[in-house]
Amino acid sequence: MSWDDEDFDIPAGNTAAAASWEDEGDDEPILESWDIDEDEIAKQKKEAADKAAAEKAAAKKKADEAAAKKAAKIKEMEQFDSLDEETRKDLLKKAELNSDLNNAADLFGGLGVAGDGDDFDINAHPRERFNKALLASQQRKPVLTKDTPLTDHPLFQPTNKAEYEKLRKAVGTSLTELNEDSSLLYASSLAIDLIRDLAQPLSVENLRKVISTLNVVIKEKERL
Repeated sequence: MSWDDEDFDIPAGNTAAAASWEDEGDDEPILESWDIDEDEIAKQKKEAADKAAAEKAAAKKKADEAAAKKAAKIKEMEQFDSLDEETRKDLLKKAELNSDLNNAADLFGGLGVAGDGDDFDINAHPRERFNKALLASQQRKPVLTKDTPLTDHPLFQPTNKAEYEKLRKAVGTSLTELNEDSSLLYASSLAIDLIRDLAQPLSVENLRKVISTLNVVIKEKERL
């Protein structure tokens, strides 16, 4: 009897069982266990809240700085407008000069240029030096009291027609308002004698002009 003639049947049971186990393994979902770290979640939430608060604070700080800068600019312009014309001209000239010096310093790589004082800083912004000059000018201004000569005031140092007219309007307005307090004292102790004193240095020709002007005022008063 030959081995080749014999038929061998391979049991299918084991193969089917193996295939069944393999299929079972493929179909069933793999379950994994995740441990939720509540502390980590709380930490992330806190970091997000802190970041949002920091961004909000930074935005508020930026807005406050912009508002403060605008208010400082307005105050600076108000202070500048309150100065007399001569001081304003001096400050503007100095600011223009400092700006030119800054441009020159940039051109020549920060070349130092001597200033008016020991604290002169060529690298400082012209606006910063302008503010320093403005503050120094205000500090140099004399404190006016009743004993201070009027000639110390810049208004009483006119050099051209416009400045004389400005002086006349300022003095005339201030003095005529005193008539409201006491017309008697204004006439007897101020106006009449002041007109005489003011006319004293005038020539005869100019005195006639003064008399003519006063006659016009008299006629206008008589019409009332």
